[in-house]
Amino acid sequence: MTSEIDWLDIDRRTLFVLTVDGRIERESDPDHSPGPRFWLATCREGNLFGIRADLPNDVADDLASLATAEPPFSLPVIPPRHGDRYAVLVGKTSAMAHQTFGLIYELPHSLGYESHIQLIGSESENGQRLVRSLSDRGMPRAGPIGTRFSQRC
Repeated sequence: MTSEIDWLDIDRRTLFVLTVDGRIERESDPDHSPGPRFWLATCREGNLFGIRADLPNDVADDLASLATAEPPFSLPVIPPRHGDRYAVLVGKTSAMAHQTFGLIYELPHSLGYESHIQLIGSESENGQRLVRSLSDRGMPRAGPIGTRFSQRC
């Protein structure tokens, strides 16, 4: 099972192109946007951060030290403890430093989805019939793009 911190790392590696040493080279968008100078994500298991490659090493070291000491996510959601210090450090490299803060995403415990399609599990009677049908006849031929396929068991 994937841990929360693993999901944050997937998010980080999806959002950004990283250098060999793990610093942010740029965003992984079609425009090759420069990416944030500092990025911090947190969950109950801990924190993950990213520092853009063009920041001086002394600033990067100070940011890393603060981010490592940042308490993990908790409810209610509160801004990072060291938010002002991050802004000061990043502001040393650019006059246009600004912060954004908020949830990455919140997944509900269950999702309602209305559909006219019947879902069946392989353990159910209908699922077993479908498996037998596919074993006996093979997969149906694909139709043209834009058509729907349904098979009643």
